[in-house]
Amino acid sequence: MSSTFIKKFKRLIWVSIIFSALFQLLFYNSWGNLFAVGLILIAWFFISGLILNKNRFNKFPISSFLVFGYSFTQLILPIIFTTLENKPVIYNLQLPYKVFTHSFLSFLIILLSHELYIRSNFVSLINFRVKKRLARFSFFTPPSVFQLWVLGFIGLFGMLFSQMSEAGVLGKVLHGLEIFLYAPYFLFFLDLTEFKKIQRSISKNQIFLILIYTGFIFVFSIAKNSRGSFMNSFTALGFTYFLGLLVNHYNSKIFTFRNLTIISLAFWLITGPLTDIGIAMVIVRGSRGDVEKKVLVEKTIETYKNKDLIHMYKKMAKTETIEIGGWDERYLDNIFLSRFCNVKFIDASLVCAERLNNGNSHYKRFIINQFLATFPAPVLKFLSINIPKKTLTSMSAGDYLYHLTGAANAIGGFRTGNFSGTGMAAFGWFYLFILGVLIFPLFFLLDTLVYFRKDPENDRVIPIFSFAILLSITDVFVFLPDESVLDIASYIVRGWLQMMLFYFVLFKLSAFIETISFPNKKTFRSI
Repeated sequence: MSSTFIKKFKRLIWVSIIFSALFQLLFYNSWGNLFAVGLILIAWFFISGLILNKNRFNKFPISSFLVFGYSFTQLILPIIFTTLENKPVIYNLQLPYKVFTHSFLSFLIILLSHELYIRSNFVSLINFRVKKRLARFSFFTPPSVFQLWVLGFIGLFGMLFSQMSEAGVLGKVLHGLEIFLYAPYFLFFLDLTEFKKIQRSISKNQIFLILIYTGFIFVFSIAKNSRGSFMNSFTALGFTYFLGLLVNHYNSKIFTFRNLTIISLAFWLITGPLTDIGIAMVIVRGSRGDVEKKVLVEKTIETYKNKDLIHMYKKMAKTETIEIGGWDERYLDNIFLSRFCNVKFIDASLVCAERLNNGNSHYKRFIINQFLATFPAPVLKFLSINIPKKTLTSMSAGDYLYHLTGAANAIGGFRTGNFSGTGMAAFGWFYLFILGVLIFPLFFLLDTLVYFRKDPENDRVIPIFSFAILLSITDVFVFLPDESVLDIASYIVRGWLQMMLFYFVLFKLSAFIETISFPNKKTFRSI
């Protein structure tokens, strides 16, 4: 594929952006909208010229995917999706100039940090040595098909019981298992983890099992009232395939009849039935703590079937006005698409930051303490750090920011803040410097989970991905924007290590189960 797919993709986005920009300028030509469109066009110039580059993706695929994910979701998708919904790109934004200024400046800082990272030979040398050590601990050993199913059912177990043990270490462990829920879907992408090129095909039986497994996830997601759990099944497939295309692993001829059929079906599901089922889950959300899981599933299905109620909710979501000073997250109508490019989160956070006059000492202390709360209690005790850990973890950064503005009943709502707004509230413009510094080691850690092999047929180097990072590929794409710039530090000091530990233990456990289940076979990799 070489750079063929990247060229095709850039051409497609160029057409989409130009069409969207013309639409915006013709029908929504306010100064704020013109300003936003202008910054988006400048950002795309940088994205297409620097980020969407085959050398960058071939050498630094995961960190490049993260940079692309931020720029695409915060700057490019908003103009495309709002155009599709016949809205201005600054729809429902109180501070449109500041929203897109912060998004653009954050993008430039992240891009600058990545440029410094990829040009550092010393960092590359250390990165290679870390990879060699990770390889000794099986992080670059491809899982067998049997292991994928074992890991999937472990994730399913974590999903089922995590809500029953919300508090304490057990709840956190069960929640950490949920990421393995999507392991069986990687039956389609095992070749991304293999050093030797193996021709494989997926049998109809495996596809049938995948469909049955998806049905289980769907039902359990409704019982848990979690749209994300079910949605991530699809995003795991989509983002992994997209990454494979970007690094030249799959044929760039994606516009075949079969693929177009799949894309059309996916589009219909996302804009139709899945959106309605997501709305039904939102409508019955108030009952999830009061009724049994079986009853919650029944109520959700009944609500889904009530198309008049669904239609009324959609209409209210478009026309309902939020009280002055209230927290408002309305941007895109489609509740699934809004999870990927809702710049209203930036707006809501910046509005609160302005009310606090930026650089608020109380909020700064809260953000720092919330970072410290990511450490285990024994570590905090050893370091003589006395903070109300339970209180700090019972609210989001958006909650406390909203609370400080004088809002009632703000704590515990887990409102989604944005690092630009929370950063301004805590550190002022200095948050951009913190962002640039912290994102550098994050790039390093993510790229340690990519090895390389030489392809003798085409005389080129091919990236080989650890299955540990493929499991988290959706999280990588939407890692930014976080609620706080210090959330990056939290991932560096705990999140990454926790992910690696969980993966190592469960990979070895699944391999042991395979060994005792099939004692006469070295592996069970046939599909």
